[in-house]
Amino acid sequence: MIGVDVPQQDGCWPSALSGQRLNGRWVLGLEEAGLESFSTPTAVHAVGELIATAMTASVVVGLPIGEKFRPVRITLGRMSRPAGHVLSWAARAVAPSARVVSATGMRAGGNPWLLRLADAGGTCEVVLKTGDVTARQDRRQLVTTVAALELAAGHAVPAPRLIAADLDGSAAGTIAVLMTMLPGSSTIPRFSSAARLRALGAAAGALQGVALAPRPGLEVRTRALYDMDFAQWRRSAGTSQLLARAEERTAGRPVPDGEPVLVHGDLWQGNTIWSGESCSGIIDWDAAGAGSPGIDLGTLRLDVALFFGSSALESSQDSSGPGSPAADEVLAGWQQAAGRQAEHVAYWDVAAALCTVGDMACCLPGDLVGELGRPDLNAAILTARRDAFLAAALDRLDS
Repeated sequence: MIGVDVPQQDGCWPSALSGQRLNGRWVLGLEEAGLESFSTPTAVHAVGELIATAMTASVVVGLPIGEKFRPVRITLGRMSRPAGHVLSWAARAVAPSARVVSATGMRAGGNPWLLRLADAGGTCEVVLKTGDVTARQDRRQLVTTVAALELAAGHAVPAPRLIAADLDGSAAGTIAVLMTMLPGSSTIPRFSSAARLRALGAAAGALQGVALAPRPGLEVRTRALYDMDFAQWRRSAGTSQLLARAEERTAGRPVPDGEPVLVHGDLWQGNTIWSGESCSGIIDWDAAGAGSPGIDLGTLRLDVALFFGSSALESSQDSSGPGSPAADEVLAGWQQAAGRQAEHVAYWDVAAALCTVGDMACCLPGDLVGELGRPDLNAAILTARRDAFLAAALDRLDS
């Protein structure tokens, strides 16, 4: 298999890409990539030809070297901003006299786009997210985004507010969602205070107060990133004895029940916005749905264990010790905001870890980690921290 990071252009993915997609990464088989066998130069050329029509600035191709993937970046040329008719639609949605002054790609130089608009009343910034009108997954994600943002607004959940949506492409020329821009940054600090970690947990804890019966766009979720087959990905990209043990321990075990609530579905620090030590909101709601609050709590606990390790509150030396004070601070913040004890914490920790593959470089490639302000991390550190988190969760699962 080949993992390809492909930024979208004007809501269009190359039609040749028909594999599974996770956060912009396409997981392709040999046939889909136009290859009969692997060799680094051949694979780079073949994948470059395959996605050239996407007009992307660059892609990252994860090429299997032995039993591991080695990321290779391919530069394909300068990326343009969204098409004029899309920008015109966005401007009209903000104000009749508004015009787009600039459009800046927010992820790998592309979609979603930060638009700066101006009219007689001044300037403002909004976020434009587009999709391919012919791609069922793109439309499903934007439908979910709209449903989640509307629900969030009705319950005062800190999230972008919906400005406009075109879910059939009839007005914008492509399916598109326009939303407000939350002030702040998603950069992940090298060290975190207990207060910040508790605020992170509290942001997730607030969601458990939004009861939600499954509905179109917000269907039942039993884990994070519901539309990605991680078991299949592990079979392709590689697993580990610990992950295999976790699969065996959870196979046939019923998902903990309870009243469904609003679940973000991809709640990690990269999807939170901060102003100092205050979390100003949660972004990227395209995996949201109705499910157990443990889904988001487990995902956040794993995330802080990955980025801060087991001794994040004291130093950066330890990367794989038992447990994680950072994860425990998130739990404490969640429980304080929820006003109750979290249930089945070990199960949801294991479920979160099972949303990874053997080598964490496939899940958090180095360029993404660097963009988030953490160039100090590498695949070996992240994998060791994931394994420590998972091993501790498995020890608690039946205790």
